[in-house]
Amino acid sequence: RQQARLVVAGLESPLKIQRYEPGDFHGWHVDLGAPGPRGARWDYAGGELRSFDPPDPRAAPQQLGCAIGFPSYLPHELAEVTRGTRYALTAWAVGPPFR
Repeated sequence: RQQARLVVAGLESPLKIQRYEPGDFHGWHVDLGAPGPRGARWDYAGGELRSFDPPDPRAAPQQLGCAIGFPSYLPHELAEVTRGTRYALTAWAVGPPFR
């Protein structure tokens, strides 16, 4: 919130639970909205959420109860899950334009 200066006024759609098995990934992409992925680290390896930050991608923290929000028009990816199952709770937030 401090870096992007985002103000969340509500959710645009219902919460979505996503499940990623070994070998699953979501390559570099942008979304047309403002997602707020929320992931809990259980028993899995890999599956880092990375944002494009030249010259190197930056991985988001992976810790239980961590919520991550970012403008979805920035390129981002989910790295391959290599072991176990990764779950993420995703919400599309809405609010006023950037300040």
